[in-house]
Amino acid sequence: MWSSNDSTEVAFLPIYLVLGCVAAASAVRHGLRGALGHISLVIFCVVRFVGNLLLLIAAHTSGDVKGLVIAGFIMQGLGYSFLITAMLSYLSHLIRDMDRAEAEPAEKEAGGKRTRIERILNVVNIVALVLLIVGFNESMGSISTSSGALNMQDLNVMVKVGNILYLALTVLLAAIAFMHIPRISTSRQKLLLYTMISALPFMVVRCVYTVYVTFQGNPRHGSLAARIVCQYVMEVIVLIVLGVSGLLLPRQGTPHANPL
Repeated sequence: MWSSNDSTEVAFLPIYLVLGCVAAASAVRHGLRGALGHISLVIFCVVRFVGNLLLLIAAHTSGDVKGLVIAGFIMQGLGYSFLITAMLSYLSHLIRDMDRAEAEPAEKEAGGKRTRIERILNVVNIVALVLLIVGFNESMGSISTSSGALNMQDLNVMVKVGNILYLALTVLLAAIAFMHIPRISTSRQKLLLYTMISALPFMVVRCVYTVYVTFQGNPRHGSLAARIVCQYVMEVIVLIVLGVSGLLLPRQGTPHANPL
């Protein structure tokens, strides 16, 4: 018998496929050199699709399904890492575009500092991902099945720390984006920055919700409506914003353009 959670995960499978195709179109349009952010979006869609599929299989399989549950949760947590990677790509291109436009020694030095900040943010992203993977693996002993329903009673503290790091990283990215508003000097910079500003609030909502349910002890805990809105819909909005932005940005080789 299918639960409401199962129906929700099935409903979003074709959505991930469609949005993955949009991201792939953006990646092809800009070529490998300029499509890092869009390739990350394609990977995100694939990972979320597989994660949902694994949880569905686990929910309707008899016997020991702990491995499938862990893999499904890891896929869902790992997916957000690729959204962060895409956003970091936008930030990197934005900062370099602004520095080239200003082309002053002081700004070039500042640009070097910002590059170091980007590297630090990438490291935090990787650390959060590792914490989620290890934490979910350590939580395997807490998974039980009851009446066909999956229940994870107690998550390892590393899962909680990993999700908190993602929330902090997302808020920091939003703050950095808003700090760069006064530096906008071209339409391309405006599109890059406003794409970030448009997408990041939805990512913050998604992270706040994830932290909340993690501390409740079960990633599928609480209201299904809240889960649909605060997790699935937030992610879909971010994918749409970044996907459309990729289609609007000028392609590689366009004069005075530095496409993603």
